[in-house]
Amino acid sequence: MKNIKKKSFKGQIDISFGMIFSIILIAIFLAVAIFAIKAFLDSKKSINEGIIIRDLQTEVDRIWRSSQGETNYKFERKISEKITHVCFYNRDKVISGGFQDIGKELKRIASPDANFYFYPYRASNLESAQIKNVNMVMSMNPYCIPTEGGFIEIRLSKDVGESLVRVA
Repeated sequence: MKNIKKKSFKGQIDISFGMIFSIILIAIFLAVAIFAIKAFLDSKKSINEGIIIRDLQTEVDRIWRSSQGETNYKFERKISEKITHVCFYNRDKVISGGFQDIGKELKRIASPDANFYFYPYRASNLESAQIKNVNMVMSMNPYCIPTEGGFIEIRLSKDVGESLVRVA
């Protein structure tokens, strides 16, 4: 009988414990890096939304201090394209006008101090803010302004004898 030789697997790759551990560490580092980048981008959105709120308050205060004025204020900062509207909402008033569906959602999350909301609120890192010196007696509640490509343009005005700024 012929001698049958056992086949040797010279092409087989030996994976040692160190190699497996290294692969696991690389996977963990990649996961942490992806998480950190996502958190960084989310914080950038929060910063832009915060700057928009600050700039809106500054513009409202500028008009409020004057005896009269009017401006169409377009914000330089871009917000998330998922945010379709910015809304002024008075939770103490009855929901009315063309944005009643939005009003019903805002009613659930409305805070007692806030009157300015990003919609949909889940797309924003800052759900709401209080804008001072704004006349919240509006023809609609909520009064929503659509965003265009992530940019917002708000018309602010005040006539002689008025004590608060109107949003139109």
